[in-house]
Amino acid sequence: MTSFTLKGLPIYPGALMLNGSVGTNGGTNSYGLSNTFPIYGSIDDYSIYGISDIDDHYIIAPGFKLTVYTNHQGGGSSSTFDNTSGTTFVKFLTKYINSGTSCKLYYGTTELNNVYTETLGTTT
Repeated sequence: MTSFTLKGLPIYPGALMLNGSVGTNGGTNSYGLSNTFPIYGSIDDYSIYGISDIDDHYIIAPGFKLTVYTNHQGGGSSSTFDNTSGTTFVKFLTKYINSGTSCKLYYGTTELNNVYTETLGTTT
């Protein structure tokens, strides 16, 4: 598999949030593009993107780890989905369904904070 990177990070999202359930719609996957949200870096407040309290599953890319929190800015209860040593994408069911309000995304052991500004070098 070819690896595409920018400044040492993959150019694809490290995680996808899925809103929906598998097994509906005649046993097929009920997710659609409108029910997925790509996660490229840590998010302090899901409500900024209109995605608070809708998470059911997460797909984590190889090399990544995601910790999802029930409160803003990494507070409250958490679920961690670790695929740092994986070689394929893995789907995880969150133990706090529809309760995620913030997350921290890691590539290896490095948290991806301000991923758009640090990685792409943009300024505001």
